[in-house]
Amino acid sequence: MTEWSTIRVVLRGRPEAPLSEPPGRLVLVHAEHTLCDVADTLDPAFGRWDLAPDHRFTVDRRTASSAPTEAEHDSDDVTVGSLGLRPGAEFSYTFDLELRWEHWCEVDEVDVDPHEVADEEPDDPVCLDGWGSLPDQYERAHEDDPLPHESTDDDWDDTDWEERSASWEVVDLALAQRPREPDADAAAEAVSALRADPDAWPHRLLWASAALVPNNAPDDAVACWTTLAAGLIDPHDEPDLPGDADAAAALAALDAADWAGAVIELVREGVGASADPPRLRERILACPEIEGDVSTEDLAVIDRGLRVVVPAWRALGIVDAQRHLTPLGAWGLPAALALAWRGAPLPTSP
Repeated sequence: MTEWSTIRVVLRGRPEAPLSEPPGRLVLVHAEHTLCDVADTLDPAFGRWDLAPDHRFTVDRRTASSAPTEAEHDSDDVTVGSLGLRPGAEFSYTFDLELRWEHWCEVDEVDVDPHEVADEEPDDPVCLDGWGSLPDQYERAHEDDPLPHESTDDDWDDTDWEERSASWEVVDLALAQRPREPDADAAAEAVSALRADPDAWPHRLLWASAALVPNNAPDDAVACWTTLAAGLIDPHDEPDLPGDADAAAALAALDAADWAGAVIELVREGVGASADPPRLRERILACPEIEGDVSTEDLAVIDRGLRVVVPAWRALGIVDAQRHLTPLGAWGLPAALALAWRGAPLPTSP
């Protein structure tokens, strides 16, 4: 496959609800673009505003997904050029592995001059053409129609506080040997970056979830950092920000068991442990302190939430660029749970 090519993508609909007049898009891609890059371009182009759901590509019986199983590749690691596609080659793209919006994809042209079709060499894939009417991704007819998994719970009541207190006791006991001193320099560095660009993603979600803005945040870096981290666990409110309602809803859908299982297993393994979303989900399911069955619907909710949580953890310095737990995260995750579930921060001395 040459460096620049175009791919024709047609949205066929869902298995139980095929579209009678499928819309389509023509996308310009580079051989070094990943399949995840392609998905990030296609989803908004097909009118999707909730970008939390996972996706999957299937090429010649090989699959790559945003939440890969052991038999799949990570779509963020597979480049378009590595697929060996030729003109006329076909493959499929599925958005939202629960609702299953299915797309037929065909390599349209190769050896394309990006300057002729896009006036430049873009950094990311771009749509060159589009046609057809786009369905709502949740098949809603009106703005007020409910979203799937939408939480209608009011603020925590007394019973909820008892549940959170009990959940903290489980974490506190399980992680009795956790680090007791924060990495104050790392916390200060993370807070400084968040203050410098509060409107970037996911910075704005962190500030809004903690009901803070840079000029009313605690001056102490560790206190500010812990408040922001706790806001993810117990969001003050769903941020009223364009494009963020889906992420806020995904956070709100995670329950105490999800947070406890993820934090216990991650911190228990220690600095360097992988917080890749699929691995993190496995940790939640494997945590011996967490009991109860998990349904397929529950797994979808967890996956959506983790796709929001992990980038936010990266911005906070809880995990590094490779999604590995940092010393700040090993101390800070239990500290954030304590603040969210006890209403008071942990002491920083043994």
